[in-house]
Amino acid sequence: MEAENPVTEFDLKRFERHFRLPGFGTENQQRIKKSAVIIVGMGGLGNIVGQQLAAAGIGRMTLVDFDTIEISNLSRQLLFSESDLGQHKATVAAHRLAHQFPGTDIKEVIQAFDSKSGMALCEGHDLIIDCCDVRTAKYSIDRIASSMGIPVVFGALSRFDGQVSVFHGRSSTSYMQVFPTEPDSKDEGCDGFGVWAPAVGIIGSIMAQECLNMLAFGTTQLDGRLLHVDLKRYQFSQFEIVPAPSSKPLTLSGLPSSIHPIRENEVQGVKSSERELLCIRIVEQNESVSSDFDLYLALHDILWRSEEWEKDRPILLQCHAGKRSLEAALLLSGQGFSNIYAVFPNT
Repeated sequence: MEAENPVTEFDLKRFERHFRLPGFGTENQQRIKKSAVIIVGMGGLGNIVGQQLAAAGIGRMTLVDFDTIEISNLSRQLLFSESDLGQHKATVAAHRLAHQFPGTDIKEVIQAFDSKSGMALCEGHDLIIDCCDVRTAKYSIDRIASSMGIPVVFGALSRFDGQVSVFHGRSSTSYMQVFPTEPDSKDEGCDGFGVWAPAVGIIGSIMAQECLNMLAFGTTQLDGRLLHVDLKRYQFSQFEIVPAPSSKPLTLSGLPSSIHPIRENEVQGVKSSERELLCIRIVEQNESVSSDFDLYLALHDILWRSEEWEKDRPILLQCHAGKRSLEAALLLSGQGFSNIYAVFPNT
């Protein structure tokens, strides 16, 4: 009986350089060829991951995106050109990839990914690849992956930085464990903070690497770990994912002893009593800043900058409504920081 999706003579020629690698043989290429992945988000990361997986001989891809192409996309979404403006990203990407890599079966889905439709879309796929820049969709992916037992290769970008992880693999970690507070409304992704075009290629390539590791070899380096890439300083950092105390909505009860919830009217007293206090404002998109804080950081930047601070240094975190300061406090507590003040509004 012939093997399913056998490696052909054409495949042997096309992937010759892969077959020269130690430990890579026809069985590994066959695993890639019979695999199916769903890519959620066909912006910058989706462009790169889609190209690299199709080029590697993936058998089937589903591309999900509701958005259309704008001129500001062209600097980092390299499947598109000016003649594509106004067209749907998933449609153009599917057409380009199918033309360039006819061996891959490609399907486009023009809709937003959510909990209602996502389960049917993910059925029959080996991996979910999270390339979207809307946080609400990431939580939908997380819930669906957990219920269906499908691993997620996660990627995110902000300014000059990027992150990659594998959720719902053998370690059973999740996006919710890293970011336990689900947003009340859609974030604007890279529109709010900007993104450096070369970061898209680097992070997308790392995501594709993890996908192919899992599909060809059944291994991954980032299952249960979060990789951060800082292109301003050329620093690569990995963090073990520490589960949050609960996946339920955050409250002031049941917090680790390292976190001290305080009200805004108590801030001055903490500043007076704590020497070398580091005051950090967790900023939201387009928020103006003042001179009241030592640092202004987005929530997704807090872990990476924390490498610069002593674990016993007192840290005060404040944001507009208290949710993001508490989430940042949980992230720092999980990394061993022992004296964290999370500020909440007076009422």
